Amino acid sequence: MQKAGVDEPETLKSNGEYLFYYVEHDTVYRSFYEGKSSYVAIVKTPTQSDLQDAEIVKKIAIPGSLNNVQLFLQGDKLIILASRYTNYSTASILGNAHSVVIVYDISDMDNLKLEKMVDVNGSFLDARVIGDQLYVISQMYLDWYRFAYDEPIVPFHDVLPVTTQLSLKDATVTSGAAAKIYTKEKLSLPCSSTFYLFPSEESLKEYGVLPNFTLVSKISLGVSKKVEQKLVFGNVQDIHMSKDALYLPSPLYFSSPMRCLGCWWPSYSAGENTLIHKMSLGSTISYQDSKIIP
Repeated sequence: MQKAGVDEPETLKSNGEYLFYYVEHDTVYRSFYEGKSSYVAIVKTPTQSDLQDAEIVKKIAIPGSLNNVQLFLQGDKLIILASRYTNYSTASILGNAHSVVIVYDISDMDNLKLEKMVDVNGSFLDARVIGDQLYVISQMYLDWYRFAYDEPIVPFHDVLPVTTQLSLKDATVTSGAAAKIYTKEKLSLPCSSTFYLFPSEESLKEYGVLPNFTLVSKISLGVSKKVEQKLVFGNVQDIHMSKDALYLPSPLYFSSPMRCLGCWWPSYSAGENTLIHKMSLGSTISYQDSKIIP
């Protein structure tokens, strides 16, 4: 259920004057499309019912390395979301999946400006926009075998995600791609931004745990503001967001009853359960509560 004031990504967006939609050309069959790449089309909204005056006024090319493209439209900002994969041989212990955010200023349709590009670790799961803030949820599946048995031993800090942000240094530049100057930053997530919601040591020994991470990235649609991130240990299958809170449900299954005394998790019975994390969305993202539902 969509909440008022909380926008969700789609492949087609409209601001009344223009339509924005994603056109995908499968790389495998690219030759059938005369070498054309995928792109985001910007179409002047037709005034005739037969669409005779529909016209593509701009195309934003999408590199072949990006897939699962979705769009947001917020005021004068067009936000393009996508997934990409690095060469697995050079992937980090967090895997080779990345989520990409590209922000365009579309206030002048004759001179679109790429204002920001952010690359975060993890496979893209979902996203929401509230006001001038974009929230991206991505997932990482820790290469547990490599972590446990690789030589040399993997330093713990190499398990923490790294975000790359490219920002337009002078947003007033109006012409000439060569004249645009961008700044590039790499941001390492501090340990203090990670929530480890473990059961007891005894429960871990008996049942184990899947070494997955869910990364929540808060990205300002402004040009130079840095990304705020929180990392939750565990996988998530879906999200729900209101203006005040983000809910992250994840499935839990145990073949026998589990009882956890003296830890954060209560007792619960065998079978299928759902663990829900709640995070508040004030000036910063903060962990609020967790509950298990049978």
